[in-house]
Amino acid sequence: MRNKEEDNITEILKTIAPGTPIRHGLENILRAKTGALLLITDSKEIVQEVVDGGFFINEDYTPSKLYELAKMDGAIILSGDFKKILFANAQLIPSHEIQTVETGTRHRTAERTAKQTGELVISISQRRNIITIFKGNDRYILEETDIVLSKANQAIQTLEKYKKVFDNKLNILNEYEFNDIVTLDNVLTAIQRAEMVMNIVDEIQKEIYELRRRWKACKYAIRRINRWLRKRRNTYNKRLHCTRKEKKYR
Repeated sequence: MRNKEEDNITEILKTIAPGTPIRHGLENILRAKTGALLLITDSKEIVQEVVDGGFFINEDYTPSKLYELAKMDGAIILSGDFKKILFANAQLIPSHEIQTVETGTRHRTAERTAKQTGELVISISQRRNIITIFKGNDRYILEETDIVLSKANQAIQTLEKYKKVFDNKLNILNEYEFNDIVTLDNVLTAIQRAEMVMNIVDEIQKEIYELRRRWKACKYAIRRINRWLRKRRNTYNKRLHCTRKEKKYR
């Protein structure tokens, strides 16, 4: 089953996927190797709490504006919908008592700010040339599109193998049911295989959000597989319930 952390990351990936204006700006900064620290918030209270100094901009967002402002050392504050640049060249001052596992100054500040405010913070490393997103206690590194595409293709191949195993278990289960010799273990095994396939589907779904427009065809294919699997899983959950009741009254 998907947990809350995975759901949070998935929602963030949708908003900063390749092809979006914010992603264009982030990738421009990444290619220039200037580094950047971005806080995304609509809360004036949070700005007063952790933002010090800087320039009040309040300009419409464009990738080129973000790229130019990132040449300064300070943090950039964007509105929650990524449509406004609120502050530039600011300093983020989260509590130093907040624990962090990061090493670089920019990433340590980003993690502490995210934990303290619960807001989205994006850190672009100048030295390591990676984009890391922080949201509350969650952390995720955005990988290059080609790497994500390669991982997704491998996951698709794994999914096909798992699906074949799942189909085999379903066929065996149907045969046992026809002969009235099905057991609780047979049903549990089929459900277990369904969950394994669903886990792979969830991983691919996350990569689809990260790839966005470059992998639309795969997104629709995964939707079909997802619907098929959920329908099958619900069917065999019902069978599991019925099998347990039969076993109880025997």
